[in-house]
Amino acid sequence: MFHATRAVAVVCLLAGCQGRSVKVDNPVVGPPPPRMSREVQVADADAAAPTSPAGSAGLMLIDHQGSDDVLGEPGEVAAWVNGTPIFTAEVLERRRPQLAQARAQLPSAQFRMLQERMIREDLPSHVDEALLVDAVRSQLDRDQLERVEQQLDIYFEQEIERLKEKTGAGTLAELEAQLQAAGTTLASARKAFGRRQLAGQYLQERLQEPTVTRQELLADYRAHLDDYHTPAEVKWQQIWISYRKQGSVEAAREVMNRAVAELRGGASFDDVARQYSDGVMAASGGHWDWTQFESIANPDVAAALQRLSVGEASGVIEGEKALQLVRVVDRRAARYTPFEDVQNEIRDRLRAEKRRVAAEEILAELRETAVIETMFEDGVDGDERQISPVSATK
Repeated sequence: MFHATRAVAVVCLLAGCQGRSVKVDNPVVGPPPPRMSREVQVADADAAAPTSPAGSAGLMLIDHQGSDDVLGEPGEVAAWVNGTPIFTAEVLERRRPQLAQARAQLPSAQFRMLQERMIREDLPSHVDEALLVDAVRSQLDRDQLERVEQQLDIYFEQEIERLKEKTGAGTLAELEAQLQAAGTTLASARKAFGRRQLAGQYLQERLQEPTVTRQELLADYRAHLDDYHTPAEVKWQQIWISYRKQGSVEAAREVMNRAVAELRGGASFDDVARQYSDGVMAASGGHWDWTQFESIANPDVAAALQRLSVGEASGVIEGEKALQLVRVVDRRAARYTPFEDVQNEIRDRLRAEKRRVAAEEILAELRETAVIETMFEDGVDGDERQISPVSATK
């Protein structure tokens, strides 16, 4: 079963497409793309393959148990999805800064192991995105695809302006330099942008806006009632006389006796705290804001605050570090946040969960008819999905 956290990542593809939908003459939503034979995959991949340094059009699904050479070289394929290669360089791209630092510290074999671990972690989301993009492209003819790419170019121009504003780059050259420092390029960003848009397009047109009934809202509220519980709280004051700051326990007692005498003489707790307390809240009259009893370290102080009435002061409490005298300013009983105050929050959460489940169902449908191969013999991250490991050179 596909992991829930990964499904969340796929649903997040929608965020990149909100408000900008790539339109063509005919709708892109339809049945999943047909399962492609191995021979068709290889033929299509060879036709689309970039030229290798040696001049041959060779795409290679690398053997993860191969040499100690580093990954991410041109032509190295981490996975094939319906004949479309996912290159190790693409999967590792966002990890470039981390890898650059690790390469200077690790031996070749350990560095390759690190790269493989990163690919294993990141490849599933690339595979899922490739499934969605393939589902879109399989419904379009060449002319439609060209028009889609033209629209994406227009949208990417807007994305460039957003990136320039975000990075503070004044020109394309400055932006390119900043992207390269982060381990990517404008060309790679354009390619990734296009994939996100197409994947989001497919999900947007397949997903229906989920409805959440009042019964569902109430049921969820009751099931998570503890999440909306706030324990009893107290607003209070404190006079704190430190043994260390006063020099000894006896000296602290003398100061506290003077403070108690002034309180009995009618002085306000605020004035006495400012004059005699050496605690952290002394300058504010010893006032503490709303506090839950379990967060008060001294159990004797917590017990006194629970027992006292509003406006009532305690007797002197002796602790390990100081003498204390506390007073209750106000109190609030334990309570639950009303359903009316959180129903919108619950509705948003339940809708997001329904969208996540629906997106996973769409991906599961696409996987049923897809041919997916990866560089890992056990698939990726233990997924029970339709993946066949292949280590042979294309």
